[in-house]
Amino acid sequence: MRVKGRETPVTIYQPLGEALTPAERDEPDRYHAALALYRERKFDHACAAFKALAADRPELALYVIYAQRAAEFAAVAAPSDWDGATTFETK
Repeated sequence: MRVKGRETPVTIYQPLGEALTPAERDEPDRYHAALALYRERKFDHACAAFKALAADRPELALYVIYAQRAAEFAAVAAPSDWDGATTFETK
């Protein structure tokens, strides 16, 4: 994400904890695979991957947001200077 007033995007992390179920241990790999598809502009595949993640974890809005963005970029191509970061215009 790129915060208002900054040019360089920052990475946001989420702590996972130590006591994870097997499905929870697999989730970060699935997320990173979906994110790689998104960044490679393979938006149809990214959308499907994020929808599958959202189906497994409906309480996490992040997957729904990425699925929606991927669907939008699949319908209308991302700008040529698109770097994958979301720019926030408000604080």
